[in-house]
Amino acid sequence: MESYLEWKTGYWNLFLTRVNPYMKMPTEGRIADMGCGPAGIFMALPQFQVVAADPLIPYYIKELKVLNPSRYPHVRFVPMGLEWLPANLGQFHTVFSLNAINHVSDLAAAFKTLFDLTAPGGTCVVSIDAHRFMWLKYLFAAIPADALHPHQYVRGEYRDMMERAGFVEVQEIEMKKGPIFTYCVWIGQKKPN
Repeated sequence: MESYLEWKTGYWNLFLTRVNPYMKMPTEGRIADMGCGPAGIFMALPQFQVVAADPLIPYYIKELKVLNPSRYPHVRFVPMGLEWLPANLGQFHTVFSLNAINHVSDLAAAFKTLFDLTAPGGTCVVSIDAHRFMWLKYLFAAIPADALHPHQYVRGEYRDMMERAGFVEVQEIEMKKGPIFTYCVWIGQKKPN
């Protein structure tokens, strides 16, 4: 398990290096990791106060034994889904939702939550595998073979969802192109007050 955690921390450090030219990462403050999974980007952010949310956190701790909260004293773990998070979490300079948005049950509510969690002048970073071809999107939606990913969209549609939620200056970064999906990152800004 130790080698996996080291590999995953390295993965997130490389991710941050790749997106750094497109965003202004703070040097301190609060960061959110929404849909953190058992080994989210929170692992690579020990210098920040992080709130990490995922409805499966109890499972990751008890059953998978991958997540040990005592290893991450800088993180407050919240066992809730993105679309149901309470407003009292406050706002964050940077909000990450990486490889998670297509798992939620209510996509519009999830993007609204991301917007609400982002402080004025802050940044939201979303990543996901997006369909490369519109016809495959419809094919995957018609065949219920991918129950863990109830949302099937192409790149432009994810960008549109971020803009409809209120983010401006949404940038798209193509991270890896595959035969069916392209792994993309969208970075949106929230206007300052």
